[in-house]
Amino acid sequence: MPIYEYRCERCGEEFELLLASSASSARCPGCSSSRVKKRFSLFAVSGASRQAGAPSCGGCRSRNCATCR
Repeated sequence: MPIYEYRCERCGEEFELLLASSASSARCPGCSSSRVKKRFSLFAVSGASRQAGAPSCGGCRSRNCATCR
């Protein structure tokens, strides 16, 4: 289930909801209004680097090490 970001058109509150695609409409948790607008949001990626403790591409002089690929 994706997390959607909304802004209430009635009270202006911004909030996130975890909704199934089959769910009806979202409601504002502040004023219970159904006049909410889905906001454009970016996704985030997290995880470990390729090699823990290794410098990133700016950390070596050869610029041809395994961490630069």
